[in-house]
Amino acid sequence: MMISFRTLRRLTLLIGTAALAATAGPPVLASDLIIGRAAEQSSIDPLFSRTGNNESTSEDIFDRLVENDANNQLHPALAISWKAVNPITWEIKLREGVKFHDGGDFSAEDVVFSLERSRNVPNSPASFAGATAGIVEITAPGKLTVQIKTGRPLPQLIEQISFVFILSKKAATGFSTADLNAGKGVIGTGPYKFVAWKPGQSITLKKNAGYWGKKADFENVTLKFIPKDAGRVAALLAGDVDLIDQVPPTNAAQLKADPKIQLFSIGSTRLIYLALDSDRDQSPFVTDLAGKALAKNPLKDTRVRRALSLMINRKVIVDRLLEGSGEPAGQMVPQGLGGYDASLVAPAQDLVAAKKLLAEAGYPQGFGLTLHSSSDRFA
Repeated sequence: MMISFRTLRRLTLLIGTAALAATAGPPVLASDLIIGRAAEQSSIDPLFSRTGNNESTSEDIFDRLVENDANNQLHPALAISWKAVNPITWEIKLREGVKFHDGGDFSAEDVVFSLERSRNVPNSPASFAGATAGIVEITAPGKLTVQIKTGRPLPQLIEQISFVFILSKKAATGFSTADLNAGKGVIGTGPYKFVAWKPGQSITLKKNAGYWGKKADFENVTLKFIPKDAGRVAALLAGDVDLIDQVPPTNAAQLKADPKIQLFSIGSTRLIYLALDSDRDQSPFVTDLAGKALAKNPLKDTRVRRALSLMINRKVIVDRLLEGSGEPAGQMVPQGLGGYDASLVAPAQDLVAAKKLLAEAGYPQGFGLTLHSSSDRFA
C-alpha cells in the first residue's frame, strides 16, 4: 500500500526577458546565458558522485553511451546500437566522427577507460560502481566496438551503464578527482567545454562548435550558485541572471503572472511517499491512544493500510503545500515509464470508508502513529 504524490520538476525553469531579445518576430537568443542554480556540484569529476547536482553539470560537458528522453526512455548517444551476442556478452557499436574538446578522436578505448574508472573513484559519496556491477570484462575489439562480458545474464546492462559519463582516456589518465577539480583533464564530447570553476560562486562553460549532436544555443554559459530560494528569485527579477532552476512553489503563481517571465514545468519521476513500518510484528512507532506500545502491529493488516491511504487528501497537499507543482500518485511508476498501469489511480479521500476499515480491523477508535521526515524539506 502506497500513500504518495508525484512532484513536478521545473526544468530550465524561469526565463527572464534578459535572455531573449524583444523583436516583432520570434525571440532571438542572446549569445551569453547566466543561470542561477540552486545546487553546486561537489566535483567536476563526472564519475565522482551520482547525485543530481553533479550530473546536472557533467551532462553539459560530457556525454553518455545512451541518453534519456523526458519519459526516461533510452536513445542512442555515443553508442548507436547494442545487442546481446549471447546471454553474458554484449556488443556495443559507437558513433563515428565524434571529437573530444581537445580535438582527439572518440573511440572504444575511451569507453573502456571510463567504465573501468567508474568503479574506482576514491571517497565517492554516491559511487558509479553499481553501474558496472556484474561486469567481469570490458574490451575494445575494434576502434568503434566495445564488448562487455557479465558474470550472469544482465538484460538491464545498457540501462545500468547509461549512467556513466565518458572521458577522454588520453586527457584524464593519471588524474585524480582533485586534479579534475583543478581543471586538469576535463575533456569530454559534450555540447559545452569546461572553462573555469570558482567553488561557491560559479562555473563557466563555452560552446563546443564541433559537437556531434544538436548544437548548443549559447556561446558562453555561466552557472551562478544561489542556494537560497529568495536569492535566486530576486536575482532573476533584478536581471542579474537570465534563468533559474528549482522555482519555489510558493513563488510560482506570482512569477507566472509576470509578463516578463516565462515559467516551464514538466512531470518528474520523483515520488514522495509514506513508507509504513509493516514488516515488524511489533513497531515502537505504533501505540494505543494512551501512548503505550501495542503488542500487535496494526500496520501489518491490509485494511489498516488502506484506511490510512483513504484518510489522506492528496489534492490538498498538491494544491496547498506544493502550490500545484505536483500530482496525486497511485503507484510507484510515473506515466510514460515501463510498468505504469493506468488503472492504478490515486484514491480520493474517504473518511467514512477509512473509519469502517479501521473498525473491521479491530481499531474503531484508531491508534497512535509516529511519522518521521526530514526537516523543512517538503513543506
